[in-house]
Amino acid sequence: MHRLVGTYHARQVDRSIGHDGNLVDNGRVRLHFQLGAKYGFVIRNMSDEDLFPYLLYFDPDQYTIQVSYQPWYLPENPHFRPLPRNGSVSVGMASEPAFEFGLEPGEQTNSGFLKLFVSTEYFDLGWTRRWTSPFDSKVQITPVPEKPFADARRWDAVHVVLTMTSGYSGL
Repeated sequence: MHRLVGTYHARQVDRSIGHDGNLVDNGRVRLHFQLGAKYGFVIRNMSDEDLFPYLLYFDPDQYTIQVSYQPWYLPENPHFRPLPRNGSVSVGMASEPAFEFGLEPGEQTNSGFLKLFVSTEYFDLGWTRRWTSPFDSKVQITPVPEKPFADARRWDAVHVVLTMTSGYSGL
């Protein structure tokens, strides 16, 4: 995860914070709220297999899971592996819509979770999307497939806790 500087179409990684611009430290990201700050992601495949990446954002306050082609990431096509071995894919960088994180008025801190799934096979994870709380009486819950990754030869997942504060974050 990177904070970005510059204007739309020419955004670059701000290498002055984090480890050479990477804000993820031991599975955590701590951000100091900055109005208008933009963020992007680079997903790197260090394996010897082509992979399908799935980036999801979980909001524990709203009980929502955000999955879409924008702003989060799902493979567009089951026949094209977007993350080749030793390759990378960027999300929210350069001329793509960037990510913004904020706090509600009066809120001092807020946290969410980024979850990256990778698989050797394509899966439609659109069923995970939850734009509103499952406790909302108007929500229809999408049935969960019995074993969403059962047919994959290999898959894995990693999560990152993202915390936004209104005070100094130590970056």
